[in-house]
Amino acid sequence: MGDQHYQMQEQKPEKDPIQDQIQKIIQICADNDALFGDSEFPANDQSLYNDPSNPPEYAMDMPTVEWKRPQEIAPEEPLMSRDEMSPGDIKQGILGDCWFLGSLLVQSTNPELLKNLIVYNGIQYGFAVFQFFKNGRW
Repeated sequence: MGDQHYQMQEQKPEKDPIQDQIQKIIQICADNDALFGDSEFPANDQSLYNDPSNPPEYAMDMPTVEWKRPQEIAPEEPLMSRDEMSPGDIKQGILGDCWFLGSLLVQSTNPELLKNLIVYNGIQYGFAVFQFFKNGRW
């Protein structure tokens, strides 16, 4: 084959669009000295019900939902989660999301599993990024 030499090109790692978006959000929060606000999941009934003007029957007898940021609940040290978790820490409430909470309950028995879900804990900026496993894929 002669004296042909092939140079291996150094492959650059692919840019991760999620990490890029995280950095953009952090920069916006820092530039504006503000916490992140998600326009696709606003802190109102639009994020809780398919039709906020006509909430489901189970919501009629409930008090008005009060949205709070972690800093309002624990101003000294807002946390994503504590080091120690137990299945008793999971509470369903009225949203009918037992399918999701059931998976968190299983994960609460093994904290390393829950840590796999948290891509970025930006609680100090008002957001967090999670990844979910669905149909055999992250």
